[in-house]
Amino acid sequence: MDKEILELLKLMRSDITSMKSDVGSLKNDVGLMQDDIKELKTGQNETNKRLCNIENKLDAIYDHTAELTEFRTETRDGLKSIKDDLTNVELITAKNYSDIVKLKAVK
Repeated sequence: MDKEILELLKLMRSDITSMKSDVGSLKNDVGLMQDDIKELKTGQNETNKRLCNIENKLDAIYDHTAELTEFRTETRDGLKSIKDDLTNVELITAKNYSDIVKLKAVK
């Protein structure tokens, strides 16, 4: 019976040694995973900063586009007004020429 207990103790010692090795391996794997998580967090922070910069640039582009659209509308309205004024000048000039011809004819 003592031999059997001794054999069982030897088997248990072998199993404990194997378990210690497995736990050590798990600790190493967990350490590697923690390093990977730190790298992912760092990468995510950099990505967030870049995204923020892109959003700021997009906001600036949006504002600039709005300003350009407003300028375009004002320019079109101004050109239409100038065109209308030029048409009026042409009509008045034509009438003036007509009046000049009539006045010359009266002489």
